[in-house]
Amino acid sequence: AFGKDTLEAAAFATGSGSGQPTGIVTALVASSPTVIVTSAGANAFAAADVYALDNALPARFRAQASWLANRTTYNLIRQFDTGGGAQMWERIGADVPAELLGRPALESEDMDGTFGSGENYTLIYGDFENYVIADRVGMQVEFLPHLFHTSNNRPSGQRGWFAHYRVGADSVQDGALRLLNIT
Repeated sequence: AFGKDTLEAAAFATGSGSGQPTGIVTALVASSPTVIVTSAGANAFAAADVYALDNALPARFRAQASWLANRTTYNLIRQFDTGGGAQMWERIGADVPAELLGRPALESEDMDGTFGSGENYTLIYGDFENYVIADRVGMQVEFLPHLFHTSNNRPSGQRGWFAHYRVGADSVQDGALRLLNIT
C-alpha cells in the first residue's frame, strides 16, 4: 500500500500520461498558456507572485480553491513576512490545517521545491474538483516464487510480489487552476 501511494503521489503531480496518470503539472503545462503565471523576477520567488496567482484565478473557481506546493515552497512563503508569514498564513501553529490567503494549503512532496534556470513549476492554485482521478476497483497481487536477473535471465534466488492495478487522472477543466512558473 505504501509503494502504491508513493507511485501515485508522484504520478498525480508530474505523471506523463503515458503508461501512468497525467499529473496536474503536466496537464497544465500542456494546456493553454493562460493557466501559467510567470514570476515577477528572474529565478526569484516573492510575495507578489503568490498574490498574482490568486488574482489570475477566475472568480467562479475561487470559492472551492486550494493551494498545492512542496513544503519547501510553503516555508519560503512563511519567510516573506518578518512576522512569520502573518500577512498570508492563517492558523500557523494552531494544530489545524494551514491556510494560505484563506484557502487550504495542500502539500505534495513531488512538486518542484527548488528554483534554478529554466522552468520551475512550484505552486498551483485553483479548484481541484476539476482534476479527476479514476481508480479501477480492485488490485491483483501475485506471489512470484522465482525472480530472475535482468542481465542473464537466470534465477536470482529471490522471491517477490507482483501487484497490478489501473488508475488514471487528468484535468477536465484547465481554466479552473493556475500554475506558478518561476523562470
